[in-house]
Amino acid sequence: MRQHVQILAILMLVLGALSILGALAVFGVLVGGGLIASSQSQEPGIALLTGTIGTILGVVIAITGIPQLIVGWGLLRHYEWARIVGIIVAILSLFNVPFGTALGIYALWVLFNPETEQLFRQRHATGPTGT
Repeated sequence: MRQHVQILAILMLVLGALSILGALAVFGVLVGGGLIASSQSQEPGIALLTGTIGTILGVVIAITGIPQLIVGWGLLRHYEWARIVGIIVAILSLFNVPFGTALGIYALWVLFNPETEQLFRQRHATGPTGT
């Protein structure tokens, strides 16, 4: 089960990083598009509107990626809190079709497994090295 936890951690890190990159892309496209549109028209409100929408969407997308990065890091280190927070993030990921759903199902299977629970308890009992 240790290998599944490591795979899950890497998948969480990758999906979290992709979410952050996606947030930056959405922000850049909408803000850039608004600036281009406002420079070609007499409406200065276009840049403000698209900039606001781009900022809001970028922040929302980034907010979904940051917990995945934190949980992925915690799972790699076998922190007990990472298992609990990972279950919460997995449940929330189920709504992010299709990759988040697949990751959420896999994460719930891994994190609810009794062997995984034992693995995290052993790490907690033996200290930071996990030996």
